[in-house]
Amino acid sequence: MSSQPRVSLFVPTLQGGGAELVMVTLASALSARGYDVYLVVSRAEGDLASEIPDGVTVIDFESPYLVASLPKLARHLRKIDPDGLIASMNGANLVAIWAKILSNTSPTTVVRVENMTTYMARDYDKRRHRLIPYLMMVFYRFSDEIVAVSEGVAQDTAKIIGTDPDDIRVVYNPVVTDNLVQKAGQPVDHPWLSNGSVPVILGAGRMVPQKDFCTLIRAFRRVLRDRNARLIILGKGEQREALLELADELGISDRVSLPGFVPNQYAYMAQADVFVLSSVHEGFGNVLAEAMACGTPVVSTECKSGPAEILDGGEYGPLVPVGDSEELAEAILTVLDDPIKTHVLRERAQDFSDRTIVDELESLIHGQTNRDGTIQPRIPLL
Repeated sequence: MSSQPRVSLFVPTLQGGGAELVMVTLASALSARGYDVYLVVSRAEGDLASEIPDGVTVIDFESPYLVASLPKLARHLRKIDPDGLIASMNGANLVAIWAKILSNTSPTTVVRVENMTTYMARDYDKRRHRLIPYLMMVFYRFSDEIVAVSEGVAQDTAKIIGTDPDDIRVVYNPVVTDNLVQKAGQPVDHPWLSNGSVPVILGAGRMVPQKDFCTLIRAFRRVLRDRNARLIILGKGEQREALLELADELGISDRVSLPGFVPNQYAYMAQADVFVLSSVHEGFGNVLAEAMACGTPVVSTECKSGPAEILDGGEYGPLVPVGDSEELAEAILTVLDDPIKTHVLRERAQDFSDRTIVDELESLIHGQTNRDGTIQPRIPLL
């Protein structure tokens, strides 16, 4: 077995969501730093399957559901004996903790909480999702580090598991990479972006209630009262047909495009006039930092939790109340009239670069420092 440090990253699938993309980014960055990296996936299906970089070993458990990966992950840990185990998303985090216990191995186990668990448990009807907070309260103490992707997520997680928020490390998502910058400069195959005469408003994400694209479409109709514009929303999901029907009902379907998942959303961001996040809640809000890295002005709802942190309370883009289409429209019009300078946005985006973030995660894997400078990886619960 190689003498290089070994790290396993565990994630449910390779769907094109923000959490999955972050894990692929981490795998690439750690591999570039000389780690033997194993990207361990319950089911290696999804749009990101073709994005895995050379040098990263993909382990596909081909499990029908996440918990079925437990014995396979335990065997993987016994076989590879990694120095670090990083999991992302609460279900995968729990399976990773259980696998470490079952395998009787001792990798530094880092669990990443990507979203506002309180909101997620409330939004899902299935009983197993509502059990997640209780399982977190019981089992997260067996991890070595709990990482939250924003201060708001740290506070939410601390409340759930019964610990002080200062005992949870905040490490932002590593969304700004050299690959992003390179892709942002590529051409876009969309007729609205090849002609810069009409402003283009862009949204992106899973088409689910959390993202509240209905409010964005209603806000866009209000924008059209004042100026000619077009709206593109990237992504796919259960609400796609409902969004198309809403655009038709509002009489703006000829100005709204829903092209689905695109392999390079950064090129769209770079050519859009404004990027809008309309979510009800977020853990971090990757797409805001990505758009800023592309030099594109942004508007966001002031949802719990990441956007206000990314935009520094509105310093780098307007924050509007959740669900308020009128306020959202006014903010979009303001940004179209007076956008923040491109270089200012790009400089801010560097705070979320993979170089900065991976340094922090490396220190957790090797147990170098805690917030107070001591080596004390395990989270003390109250």
